[in-house]
Amino acid sequence: MAYHNLFRFACVNRPQKLKNPMFCRSILFYAICVALASSMGHAFPSTGRTQILPKGRRALSYSELNLSVPGRYNSLGQYSTLAVEGSLNFTDLKSASDQIEKVITSIDEISPGLSTQLELGSFQLDPRVSGKARIFGLGWGITDRLMFGIGIPLINATVEMKGGYTQSPALSKASKELREQSRTADPDRRQQLDVLAQLLERAPKVTAEVLQDYFVNTMGYEPLGTWTGNNVGDTRLFMHYNYYLNFWTRNGVRWGVDLPTGRGDDPDIINDFAFGTESYAPFIETIHDFPILGPKLSLSVSASYKYFVPTKKTMRLIEEVPISDVKERVRFKKGDSFEYLVGASSELFWHTEFFGQVIFVHSARDK
Repeated sequence: MAYHNLFRFACVNRPQKLKNPMFCRSILFYAICVALASSMGHAFPSTGRTQILPKGRRALSYSELNLSVPGRYNSLGQYSTLAVEGSLNFTDLKSASDQIEKVITSIDEISPGLSTQLELGSFQLDPRVSGKARIFGLGWGITDRLMFGIGIPLINATVEMKGGYTQSPALSKASKELREQSRTADPDRRQQLDVLAQLLERAPKVTAEVLQDYFVNTMGYEPLGTWTGNNVGDTRLFMHYNYYLNFWTRNGVRWGVDLPTGRGDDPDIINDFAFGTESYAPFIETIHDFPILGPKLSLSVSASYKYFVPTKKTMRLIEEVPISDVKERVRFKKGDSFEYLVGASSELFWHTEFFGQVIFVHSARDK
């Protein structure tokens, strides 16, 4: 989890002032949760980040961030809103279980391509994601240019599930078509088609209750529904050193490490909200402030690189849909990230700062 200035410390000449689907065909919730977890520290990073505590000064700080995500991804994977509408086909479950894969293979041996037509139902989901991070910080000015800092977030997150599931008549339709094919088929072929038609006619209705039972008792997931979690996030330790200061520019470098203290993704909860990356992440950042008009107008730019140390985590092996009955302990390498910030701030009133910034983030693929 990144902490772009979760707490802002006083500048040297002002030490008294203290300034972060039930089914979806991609891993929708995992992407949302990781994005939210990483944004906890990015939210509202204050500009003027070369201002640090002077020598001998110590400070405690508290920040509170409230997050609400009304967005979604559409069926093409493009960000629009979190609401998801789609259909659940029999073949969508192929990668979830070896038993289902064998059934699909048997069906296709009798009637090639039939399994792809067996729609079990349609779903409409509208998850509402919200979170709150309470961030506690500690800073210590070692010299007038060197400061040590630590940030610890306490996070509360909720994924509220709304929507429904509607059963499809595709199974009964397919059984009727098989009956019609058997009338003109050879005797051996006719028997196979009749048996398959009879199985589809007697197949249990795939209702929402059946799906819930399948997920919980067969696949080993927690019951689907609204999820709430409370825990700490990843802890950040860092050193900040201002190596060049003058009237027109302030330049600093910050290096440190994010510790994997945040709760990781639970493979048994589909709409889980991970609070950390489960990996040690050393980072380095270069920070530059330009007080063009002093406190009346200041521009800031920064760039950082974070490396995620390979780790091991328990995951469900998945392909096309985010469900599987197989869990393994795997070697996991989160993609390294580059971040760039451009911002401006202005202190128009006494001890009141207005600021805005844009953060660009590029992350390599996880492996």
